[in-house]
Amino acid sequence: WGAFMGCSSLTSVALPETMTYISLKTFYSCSNLTSVIIPKTITSIGVSVFKNCTNLAKIEIPDSVTEIKRSAFNGCTSLITLIIPEKVVYIGEFAFNYCTSLVSLIIPENVNYMGRMIFKYCVNLELLIISEETKQVDDNGKIIHPQIKWATFLSCPSSTVIVVKPKNNSIRL
Repeated sequence: WGAFMGCSSLTSVALPETMTYISLKTFYSCSNLTSVIIPKTITSIGVSVFKNCTNLAKIEIPDSVTEIKRSAFNGCTSLITLIIPEKVVYIGEFAFNYCTSLVSLIIPENVNYMGRMIFKYCVNLELLIISEETKQVDDNGKIIHPQIKWATFLSCPSSTVIVVKPKNNSIRL
């Protein structure tokens, strides 16, 4: 794990199609990483994979991905936009913490688990669209449904619009 952790000279990378999983902290704190090409063979983005990649502004997640693990994009302060594929069913806790440039996000209808505090300190988040089917866990691992715990949005602007859409009702930005 942590193959390129802290590699400040790394600016772009194209992952090989032989990979199916990006493991723990692979690009952790690669502060100058701006571009990543993820192949369609990847099914999981591991724990803290892009954590503190402060210059990563945009990343395309392929449709093959089904899970985004804990803190995967935590501290990606330049990340403005992110499209989460429809096949994603799991988003781990703290996944988007400190994504201070993130403006909007659509959580796909198939996401049936969303960890706690995933949008903490997303100070520019203006719009979040989420399905009424999405479940979230509290600090004790207990499922809370259908409400979303306040700490999920700790330090987000009070003007953040959260749209809870009924199942099978499409909304596009």
